[in-house]
Amino acid sequence: MINLYEDISKTKKPTAEIIYNIKELTNLDVTATLVNPSTEIKITNNSGKDTYVFTKNDEFTFEFEDQYGNKGTATATVNWIDKTAPTASISYDIEEETNQSVTATVLDFSEKVTITNNAGKDTYVFKENGSFTFEFIDEAGNRGTATATVNWIKEESENPEEKPEEGEEQKPEEKPEEGEEQKPEEKPEEGEEQKPEEKPEEGEEQKPEEKPEEGEEQKPEEKPEEGEEQKPEEKPEQGEEQKPEEEPNQGNTSNANTLDNTIADGSLPQTGTEDTSILIMALGIIIVAIITYIRLKELQNKKNNI
Repeated sequence: MINLYEDISKTKKPTAEIIYNIKELTNLDVTATLVNPSTEIKITNNSGKDTYVFTKNDEFTFEFEDQYGNKGTATATVNWIDKTAPTASISYDIEEETNQSVTATVLDFSEKVTITNNAGKDTYVFKENGSFTFEFIDEAGNRGTATATVNWIKEESENPEEKPEEGEEQKPEEKPEEGEEQKPEEKPEEGEEQKPEEKPEEGEEQKPEEKPEEGEEQKPEEKPEEGEEQKPEEKPEQGEEQKPEEEPNQGNTSNANTLDNTIADGSLPQTGTEDTSILIMALGIIIVAIITYIRLKELQNKKNNI
């Protein structure tokens, strides 16, 4: 039996719609809002709130009722949230020890991405050992990285060292040996003539002058003996040391009579001449001692070099 006078609005279920703040692929949270109710309603779940925040893909049903107690529902569904970072792998054109450049390629992306560095290129050329990180982003805005590392390139500094070593083991060993017999011997000899001579010369002007003088009183007496065997210059010098001593004595005895006779005979000028000759002899002895000292130094340097 139909009641023609019954108010149908009191028994009809209320309805409502759902809207979303983001409707495209995103890595952000999405908020669903209950709107456009068919009548005045009261939300009975979700703490009475007409919004629901999706942090991941999911669905949520709003429950509500009208003033007559009629119940209704509206379901919100979100499936366009992507918060997963994209991934990729790396391949190399050369994967063994080499002295050539190595090219790394990023590939096998987990989803569609855009490379944001390296000028957008998916390859990187290593000219030396090192690492490079590809950076990329997916359509939802998630960022990912993939790092390429190369450590099997022979560095240039290592190659030159190895090549000479191999050469030394084969032939270069003999060449340096011959060079050592021929040229290295001459170089020390030239060094002895150039540098050792200069050092003693400087020494003669500064300190060695005193050393030879001391040497003449102590040791150079023996050194000149070796010099006498080579150059008899010292023998007459020794003779001069003996005889000139008698000559001034004879001169003194012969001129001991009177001062006038001494002046008249010219003994005073003769005495000056004898003093000069003695100085010349002394200088000659000093020069011979210096030459002997230099030669002994040269012999010692040669022995040390040997």
